[in-house]
Amino acid sequence: MRTTNHSGYLLIELMIAIVLLCAMGLSIGKLSGNVAEWHRAALIYLKATTIADRVLNGQDPHTIKEPGYTVQKSASRPFNKIPYTAITVTITAPCGQQTKTMTFCGGRADYHA
Repeated sequence: MRTTNHSGYLLIELMIAIVLLCAMGLSIGKLSGNVAEWHRAALIYLKATTIADRVLNGQDPHTIKEPGYTVQKSASRPFNKIPYTAITVTITAPCGQQTKTMTFCGGRADYHA
């Protein structure tokens, strides 16, 4: 009959399990941090899109009071014989440590019925 020495195997298995749990915990923590950051960026884009929609529909950009957001509107008449106004709305918004600049383009037919 042969005898083997198995002392120390349980300790090594326990150390491997602890390392795996720590790695999984760090991964889950990093993922939840990224999800929070993506959610904040999506909220900023949603607010900017809503502001641009209001400006494209005729609201004066100077009447929009959103803290930290700057709104600029430029309009041009690209066609001489067609009653159409091309509108560009540029919005600058704070996003964490940096600022994001988003540009929205649209237009409006100037028919007066």
